[in-house]
Amino acid sequence: MTDILSYSLITVGDLKNFMGIDTPIYDEKLTMIVNAMTDYIESRTGRRFKSTAYTEYVNGDGSDALQMKQYPITAITSVEENSNSDNSSNWATLATTEYFNIGNYLDAGIIKKTAGAFRGTANYRVTYTAGYTTLPSDLKYACYMLASEAFNRSRSAGVKSESLGDHSITFESISMENDNVEKVIQRYRKYTIA
Repeated sequence: MTDILSYSLITVGDLKNFMGIDTPIYDEKLTMIVNAMTDYIESRTGRRFKSTAYTEYVNGDGSDALQMKQYPITAITSVEENSNSDNSSNWATLATTEYFNIGNYLDAGIIKKTAGAFRGTANYRVTYTAGYTTLPSDLKYACYMLASEAFNRSRSAGVKSESLGDHSITFESISMENDNVEKVIQRYRKYTIA
């Protein structure tokens, strides 16, 4: 039996409710679809959405900001700097007064230094938590739409029309796009600082 991903955007129960399905007969298929649509949305946006803990090694590029791969940052456990230049580990924890731990920066996945610059190659180790504890409703809705479309297509095998006389079948073109879903995906697409 396929297990639901720990970071799935929706549950099978919620999808069944959305689609008006009240039987467990499709649970295995719906689980695979929920997992696939979660991965699809996350690959399109370059992000993980569920709240997750990360440890990330980051280059100091001479600016006053470190761009994390995931956001919004909800907690910073530590920001450490390796002062050795010979690849040996000599990690020193930066004081919380050395970087901003508030608002808009963290929402964008940015850790901003209060003074000076971050410098060096892979010499910052940041342990943080990022993502949503409650997923935005538009993101969940986009996943419901994609998952229900995938389920419906799997049941009809993409048949758009079929006739009996001289047996003719027309298949729909398979597309994971619709304007509303695409707008949501674009809204959550990963961005970086320049």
